Amino acid sequence: TREKIASGKRSWLKAREDKVVAKGKGELQTYWIELGLDTKSCHTTVSSLDTPTRDSS
Repeated sequence: TREKIASGKRSWLKAREDKVVAKGKGELQTYWIELGLDTKSCHTTVSSLDTPTRDSS
């Protein structure tokens, strides 16, 4: 997230309504990443049995 903000992608981030309580860290703000509407969609699949793959539709 920090890298996205630094690279000018702040508009992609939307703060979640509720904060998360993390042991040893306290209350943390988390964010949704909104990429906007595009003519192409991208899906990422991750399994513990294989390496990540990327499918474009």
